[in-house]
Amino acid sequence: MAEGRQVRYGSDRRGLPDHRPETRAEITVGLAELGVKAIFATKPMCRTLAEANAMIETCAKHGVILAMACHLNWYSYYTTTRRLIAEGAIGPLKTTVDAIEGVPIH
Repeated sequence: MAEGRQVRYGSDRRGLPDHRPETRAEITVGLAELGVKAIFATKPMCRTLAEANAMIETCAKHGVILAMACHLNWYSYYTTTRRLIAEGAIGPLKTTVDAIEGVPIH
């Protein structure tokens, strides 16, 4: 895959399985094995603890960052930030830092 290129399932199938993955675990494991740099997925993470362990272990084995999203994307500070980025008011997004009760998490 080209550096920095966003690929959605079906738009570039090189290296992907012949069938459409059925579970988030299957998608995550498959992408990690392909060598993507990071996976940002929404919750629920998966259906079972075994699937979660497989996702975490495969990402760790291949050096892939695995992040699970909490559905905060409709909070006003996210929508305002997204709008400002889209309008070019604050430049391109390069990184994000979140905090829980004032303590940064990375």
